[in-house]
Amino acid sequence: MDTPTEQQKKKDGRSQREVWRHYEKKPLKSAGHFLAKCNYCRSYWPHGHSNKLKDHLANNCKEVSELVHSFYLDVVSAQNFGREDTFSSPENSKKRKTQVDQRELTDWFKSTNINSQKKASITHALVYAFICCGILFSIIENPFFIEFLHEMRPGYEPPTSELLKYDLAKITISSCNQITSFFKRSYIVGKLLTNATTTLQIVGGGLKTYCETKWTSMYEVVSSMSCLRIALEHVLKNNPNEITNKSVRRNIRSSKIFSNVDKLTKVLKLIKTAITLLKT
Repeated sequence: MDTPTEQQKKKDGRSQREVWRHYEKKPLKSAGHFLAKCNYCRSYWPHGHSNKLKDHLANNCKEVSELVHSFYLDVVSAQNFGREDTFSSPENSKKRKTQVDQRELTDWFKSTNINSQKKASITHALVYAFICCGILFSIIENPFFIEFLHEMRPGYEPPTSELLKYDLAKITISSCNQITSFFKRSYIVGKLLTNATTTLQIVGGGLKTYCETKWTSMYEVVSSMSCLRIALEHVLKNNPNEITNKSVRRNIRSSKIFSNVDKLTKVLKLIKTAITLLKT
């Protein structure tokens, strides 16, 4: 019988192999390395790495089907939360549903064994539930709410309110970075955004990039995104064909993301002001 570690290695191996179904794969001289060519848009990589190939299907390929695109968009997003293994490929989803339906309902609810990926998945869902329902983060530490979670899933230990807020920040910054990277990579859309900013008389500069070694850049990222929301929507409305990244289009249209941006901007502004005062 395989150990838990061996089982996880096999699971990770399956995840890496599945993405290659969407690429032509040619072995290189170095063992274990392959040339990759997308089956849909024919993009080419001298050295195909599974994470780059997943990212291409999620964010860059213009010819991929909506089913495959949506699947890998979820996979790439989930990697930030360590829950990639909770997804099955589009081809295996029907088989997986049958397996889940055959489980005993009591086994699902009474199991006290919960792995880190499943815990991350539950926490991820909690973050969105708290945000969308307007629930105070402090509720997560209420003993009655904790008891409710334990009844639903005995093995799940909820995070503190501070960690819950951190996950909110992580989700929001990731969405902002995706928009910023797209506009900074393309001269055309970058120029369209600059023109929209001028036309709408928006002041404050352009989109900012997050730098992990400089914590204040987190505030600059969300603040610039909040400031330029109208300009971004203007560019998308008047030049939809130039916004070729489906994920970027969805993020710009998402009122939920910009609601999170505004909330995070207010919190980080207070922190930034407090630290600035301490330094003076």
